[in-house]
Amino acid sequence: MNGHDVFETLTIGRMYAVSANQGECFFLRLLLTVVKGPTSFKSLRSFQGIEQATYREASIAHVQLEQDNVHQMTFQEASVSHQPQSLRSLFAILLVHAQPTNLEELWNEFEFSQCEDFIH
Repeated sequence: MNGHDVFETLTIGRMYAVSANQGECFFLRLLLTVVKGPTSFKSLRSFQGIEQATYREASIAHVQLEQDNVHQMTFQEASVSHQPQSLRSLFAILLVHAQPTNLEELWNEFEFSQCEDFIH
């Protein structure tokens, strides 16, 4: 487009929130925030030249799931724009579906943002 620099930026304008219980959509969104300059969905599923069968496997290959950083990243992002009730629901979903290994650390880090409505 002439006169517009819309296509000259490397930023994503808008990404919708995706719950952890939405499986592959959650991992696709995670990869979109981690992989630099993907050219196709196939390139998102590839890591070091090896194409993974699913977005979850690709996320594991990128070492995002093994370190539980994904849970902290999810909560950091959600705590900025979601209400405490939604954060508690997200925490419950993570407990059931993702089974984080650093559960106590995750709770302690985001306890205030989950209980903020009870304090008032």
